[in-house]
This record gives sequence, structure tokens and C-alpha cells, in this order.
Amino acid sequence: MGLVVAFAIAAAAVDASAQAPLTGKVIFTRKPAGEEISAKRSERVVKELVSGGAVLDCLVAAGGALADCKVATEAPLDYGFGASALRLADQYRVASHTDAGEATAGARVRVPVTFNAARVGGAMTLMAYPIWVRAPSLEQVEAAYPAATAKGATGKAVVRCAFDIEGRTTDCEVLSQTPADRGFGAAALKLVDDFVVLHTADDADVLPGVIADIPVTFRKPETSLGKMPEPQWLTEVSAAGAEDFFPIAAREEAVDNGVGTVDCLVTREGGMTDCRVTRERPADLGFGAAAVQVAERMRINAWSETGRTFAGRRLTIPIRLRLTKPKDAPLRAPPTTSWGWSVQDVGGGRR
Repeated sequence: MGLVVAFAIAAAAVDASAQAPLTGKVIFTRKPAGEEISAKRSERVVKELVSGGAVLDCLVAAGGALADCKVATEAPLDYGFGASALRLADQYRVASHTDAGEATAGARVRVPVTFNAARVGGAMTLMAYPIWVRAPSLEQVEAAYPAATAKGATGKAVVRCAFDIEGRTTDCEVLSQTPADRGFGAAALKLVDDFVVLHTADDADVLPGVIADIPVTFRKPETSLGKMPEPQWLTEVSAAGAEDFFPIAAREEAVDNGVGTVDCLVTREGGMTDCRVTRERPADLGFGAAAVQVAERMRINAWSETGRTFAGRRLTIPIRLRLTKPKDAPLRAPPTTSWGWSVQDVGGGRR
């Protein structure tokens, strides 16, 4: 997987004043090799073997060249990574359309570039248990299944990736694939652009020195792999916080607890969307609608440790709400409540 950078080059400028932001993924048709990127590092970076990176903001000019580039951010500071990234841009070209079919000419794009010290002998830190806040969907995994492999065959691959300063994977390579020579390693590499690891702004200084191994399990249809593992919940609503969603109708009827069961679609970011009430007890007191509000604030790790995605599946979540405050107590902004879960593939049976 290559790195992406851009530079203010002499190219036919395009007026972007009325250009709407792109929503699809920008495709680069030309990139420099890793050794060319390493050659642009500052003297201090070369001497100290420091990993780092920058994000550039550039205009896509006619023919796919990049112009009017500015350094949006860089980390660590004072190592010249922004200037190094700018010196590389004349080696890049952008496809005429994004993967969503949008014309790129005249649009501004954010372009991350990573300078990885491991290429020249620097040490890297292996992230043991990455938390993915964005991951490929079930549809993408099935689309990546090797075309030459018989339908129904199971395959596994492990790819090792570094990260740019925004938590996106870069410099990925296949560590293993089973069975060998069936294309599962290449299939896994088709997915790596869609992973983003959990990080904070303070992590930007260290992320370019980190690597992670990503397992990917294939079968077509993927749903035939059977039961999904238990999801890892990243964001939940506390029992006290859930109480603030307690339905008014139930309060007025002096009902102090109830259960709403919702069926939600998991997004690529691990969030819950398209939540539908499947059951509520007692009925007609608002517990289903309250459960939807709670579920929409919950979030899971989008990719499992077994190499399967939750994104594009549906989770069934029973949520119990209990009332301990007086019914006329003022409600606060919500800050888990008791819940269970099951996983359902879109269009498939419950797992």
C-alpha cells in the first residue's frame, strides 16, 4: 500500500470556489516508491531515525495533478515532516473520479503521508489489541473474496500495517495466508485502506512508529462462517444515564422498569443506526422508543479479533431501563444499562 502526498506544483489551476466536498475515496494513480519517500526526510529525521508524518490540503488540478498544497498538520513538530511531504507531490496523480463516481478536478483533498523509520532500520512498536473505529463492511469483505477461488472455501490472511498520523493504515504487507497461493493475502490487502485505529490527538507523535497485525477471515457467503464472537463495546450508556431516557408515559403510570428490544444495523464506525423496535415490555409505554435512543449512543469495535467485521450486520439488543428517581425529578443530559445481544447478518438468519 503506498503513501499519499501532494505539493503545490505548476499545473493548470481549477476554480474550486463552488466545488462541494468529496464524499468518496480519492484514488491515486501514481505514487513514489518507499525509498523515494525516505530520501525526502530532513537531516534531523535521518540522524535520529524518527517516524512521523503530515497531512496536506491540496487542490486537484486538471489532469490529476495537485496544486496549492498546504500543510494541514504534522507530527512530531520541529522535524520538517510537512516540508518533506510537500517536496514529494510532483510524483503523484489523482484519478478523475472517486470510488463514488465524483469528479475530482477542482476539489480540495486531505492527503496523509507517513515517513516510516522502519524502512531504514528504525524500531517499531507492535499494537497488541487494536481498537478499530472504522472497518470494512460485510459487503466489502465478500466483494474482496478471490474470484478464482471456489465459492464456499474458507481462507485466512494476516496483514501487518503501519499508521499515518490520522490513524489510517499504511505500508501494509501480507504476513501469512491459508491456504497458500489461493489469493487470500491479496484479497486482504484490498481491504486495508478502510481501517482506522482508535487514537487521540496526542497519539499523532507516536502513531507513525506503531504497527498492527490485522487478521481477515474469508468465506463466500461470509455468513456461512457461523456465529459471530461477542462484540467489544466501546461506548455504552451507564445505568444512571439510561434512566434519563426513561419514558414519561411509564412514569405517569407508576411503572418503574421495562425492556425495549431493538434491532440495529452496525455502521463501519461501529455505531448503531436504523434501529427498529422488535419488542417492548410492558407494551405501549415507550420502552421501545427509549431503547432506540440508548442504542444509538452505543458503539462497538467494528472488527473482531477473529478477523470478521460487524459492519453491515444487525445486532439485536434488549435494553432494560429502571427508574430509581422520583418521577418528577428533572432529567439530565445522558452521560450500561443491562443489555443482551445477538448478531444478525443483513438478509440472513440470526446468529
